[in-house]
Amino acid sequence: MMTSIRRFFPDLLMLLIVAGVSGWSGWEAVRIYGDELSLSSQSHLFGLRPSALFAAGFGLGHTDCGEQEFPELDAFMERNIAAIPRSAYPEACEKPFGRNFHFYFHYYLIAFMGGMFRLFGISVQTIHLACVVMHMAAMMFLYVLLRLMMGRLLSLAGTVYTATLPAFLVVLPDFRDYGKVPIFMAVLLLMGYLLKKARAPWRQILLALALGIVIGVGYGFRQDLLICMPPAMVLLLFGVRMHASHPWRWRVAAAMACAAAFMVTATPVFKGRQESGDFVIAHTLLQGLTSSAEAEIQFGNADYDFGFLGLDTPVIASVGAYALRTGRDYPESYVSPQYADAGGRLFRETVLTFPADFAARALAAAEHTFHIPGSRFIQETLKLAPYSGGGHRLELFDRMHAPLDEFFSRYGPLCAVLAVVALAAQSYSAAFWVCVLFFYFAAYPSLLAEFRHLFYLAFVPVFFTGVLLSRVWQAVYGAAALAGIIAAALAGLRIYQYRQAGRLLDRYTGVHLRLLPCRTERHENRIRLVPEQSLSEFFGVPFPTRGQLLPAYLAVRFKQADRTVAFTLLNENDAFVKPCQLRLKGTGSYFFPVYALGGITNTVFTGVELSAEDGPLVEGLYLVENGDTLPLWPFIGVPENREQFLACKTGILDRWVETLGAELASGFGLWPERGVDAYAALIRRTPGHLPFAERALAHAARSGDETLLPAAWETIGVYMPEMRAEAAFRIAEKAEALKNQGSYKQAIHYHETALNVAPGELWNRVRIGELQAASGDQESARHTFKRILRQAPESPYTAKLLDDLCQQEGLHEDAAVFWRELNEAYPDADVPLLFRGISLERAGNTDAAYDAYSRFLRMRPDHAPALYRQGALEAMRGNIEDGAGKMRDAAKRDPQLASEIAKRCAEVAVYFAEQQHYEAAVYLNQTALEIFPDDLWPQVRLGELYDTAGDLEAARNAYLLVLEKAPESPYTAGKLEALMRRMKLNARQRMEVWEDLVKRHPDATVPAAYLQESLTENHRQDMQ
Repeated sequence: MMTSIRRFFPDLLMLLIVAGVSGWSGWEAVRIYGDELSLSSQSHLFGLRPSALFAAGFGLGHTDCGEQEFPELDAFMERNIAAIPRSAYPEACEKPFGRNFHFYFHYYLIAFMGGMFRLFGISVQTIHLACVVMHMAAMMFLYVLLRLMMGRLLSLAGTVYTATLPAFLVVLPDFRDYGKVPIFMAVLLLMGYLLKKARAPWRQILLALALGIVIGVGYGFRQDLLICMPPAMVLLLFGVRMHASHPWRWRVAAAMACAAAFMVTATPVFKGRQESGDFVIAHTLLQGLTSSAEAEIQFGNADYDFGFLGLDTPVIASVGAYALRTGRDYPESYVSPQYADAGGRLFRETVLTFPADFAARALAAAEHTFHIPGSRFIQETLKLAPYSGGGHRLELFDRMHAPLDEFFSRYGPLCAVLAVVALAAQSYSAAFWVCVLFFYFAAYPSLLAEFRHLFYLAFVPVFFTGVLLSRVWQAVYGAAALAGIIAAALAGLRIYQYRQAGRLLDRYTGVHLRLLPCRTERHENRIRLVPEQSLSEFFGVPFPTRGQLLPAYLAVRFKQADRTVAFTLLNENDAFVKPCQLRLKGTGSYFFPVYALGGITNTVFTGVELSAEDGPLVEGLYLVENGDTLPLWPFIGVPENREQFLACKTGILDRWVETLGAELASGFGLWPERGVDAYAALIRRTPGHLPFAERALAHAARSGDETLLPAAWETIGVYMPEMRAEAAFRIAEKAEALKNQGSYKQAIHYHETALNVAPGELWNRVRIGELQAASGDQESARHTFKRILRQAPESPYTAKLLDDLCQQEGLHEDAAVFWRELNEAYPDADVPLLFRGISLERAGNTDAAYDAYSRFLRMRPDHAPALYRQGALEAMRGNIEDGAGKMRDAAKRDPQLASEIAKRCAEVAVYFAEQQHYEAAVYLNQTALEIFPDDLWPQVRLGELYDTAGDLEAARNAYLLVLEKAPESPYTAGKLEALMRRMKLNARQRMEVWEDLVKRHPDATVPAAYLQESLTENHRQDMQ
């Protein structure tokens, strides 16, 4: 007895440490919620009503209480109060409890929570405590499980790591999702204990009974624990060793004992199954096919998928549509046998058509197991309330685990392979069963790969790493054989699926398409193709009432292109909004189902949205008139060239193989040019994988060939929509560098390449026009600018460039024709109207120009350039003060235009001076000086006007004001000298004027020259 105690005492001590650490970390995970529940627990709180009634003494599922009898219970269920005091429990209630399938499905979870409520009171804190208890139990079972394969210290380290792992802790507050974790760990522990060594038959049968009971109880916590029964039966029949002369008989007996124990224990759940049918299984399996579920395990990259987000409503709609087009009874509810029948048949049809995907998805899920500790779901969750405020332990745990999480993500699969090989060196049987159980349980979440369905496998990297470390000295062999077997099996399935996909594409060649009337709407840089009628309007039927469905199969056809087009299917119901993409190598069509579905939020398809640059590629939106002849309605892109169709989905393991092939092609960096070509081919085939782009760029940068990097960016930009803007920017950077070196021709080439990547980035075309103009090709530059303006008529910068070119070459008539045509094509665009007015003004058609400016100002009343131009024409019409007022107003609105406005005002003054309207000319020159005093030419013109009018003194003062500010003006000085001579000022008088200017501006040479001339003339006069 003492020997046994000494033997197990260290492990008991370790278990106490595990209990302490897991209890502390678990409490830290729930403590942050305070008296609130997580969103998942809030949504499932209604299921704990029988637990609360049990705690109040009314039995489990026997009696219910009305609102008047037990108002605190309803308040607690509605989360109005955080706890129910025991004093509030009623003495008696007579209302019978309405049991349903939810009660039976979670019978043991409800019973467990009822026990916790009875012990600790009905409160939110008790729910938190129950979650912590489940965490402690799960981690203690995990420690014992690890002890079956490794030493105490490794087991303790692995368990402590797992107990504080955010992957577990972010789900821990969700009592329903976390409830299966301790059961699952207990099942694994019992399976491992059964396989560990041979025992007497009665001992193994007792363990089998315990295994059946645990699975049965777990089935009453969460239904998905039913998956533990198949491997349990296989293990008992083929894996358990017995000390007996007829082991097979005892194995059968153990399997029967396990099955009997399970059947008895799971009786309440089976009763719920009878009430509900198999709708839950069918519904869950179909949810697992959706693109959002596959994205969790990084699986996809094919030209088809099977749905919207992994929510209930889209799946319900797809099952209803399948029932309608196959003549089955339409399910009135998704909780019905009709739904189970249609959903099950739809799932089987999908499996038969795409069998390889299910095998590949299972492998992707198994590989994803090693990424769970560092899942992006954890990072996203920690950014949300209640974690977003920071200052909690989970933030610390996340930082502490980050290095190991990164290690497991990169090298976990390798550690697992090496661990299995090392284990096989000891025992082929142990290695085999470890592989079987790992692939079975790791592949199961692929049926619905949501984080809450796979987080509990986050301990797997710890398990394999611990096994490897405990056997690190053993030889490593056999990994290639195992990989070869898996690859061969998957290849066979994929060959079959390719044939199935060929038959599927044959069906699409026979579809009848009917063009749907649509209108095009532009929202900034996005284009929307909006049907003129809803589905119900198009078919001439009333919109479906709640629970009813109107399905249709549509297609978007695309014109010839060589690029990936990204677009979004729009819907009034956010659950049906779906991002899509289609790889085009020629023409192509994208087929998708839509539904009109009545509900709290009506489901109405509202169109297709895509970028403005891809908008011209859309040929139209079509109805598949014979869609009912297609057994499946996937979201599928059908290319013109069937060889381009990706008929199988792929995962991370495929990416590794493809990356290895590309690196081999490059000689692991020895031939970077080949590496760029290899990765470019992979990008064209699977454009959604960012590491391919990163490797292509790395090889291009290392090659030393300056043309490879822009070429790599071009491939990335054309085929990866999410990197299109950056790719265009990088290529344009190269073009700008070449422009600065004077290589205009090459710069134009790279700007054209950037345009090929992002046709909507018109600045590249603007740069092309500027380069053409700079290199002397004015005609091409004008053509380029006109092309831009026909695409983007509201580009004032481009309009100014074109206007300047036309003005330089005197092409006023050509400019006027272009602006008129552009204005007529875009009557609501203001820029063409403005420049039409400018061109008309230059051509001398001032009345038409005035009208153009007036119409423009009705659209843009605060536009200063149009206002001053109209003001100038207003003054020329004879409305001097009004015109001058508009020019003053324009200068106030845009002070940066003051110089330009003053110059235009002075030009109008010249016009009036030539007409001998000197008073108007003086007024306008004074206005020009008021607008921009730094421009002294209007002051000079004033002097000339005063001189012409005979006011010589005013003219002299005007010239002196100019010379005071600009003494080096020879024109003004000459005018002043000539004026003073005509005023008959003698040499001394003129000398005094120049002498005064020289004193004020001693460095000015012009006044000094005139002073010297006056001095000489004065001296000569004195000598005479």
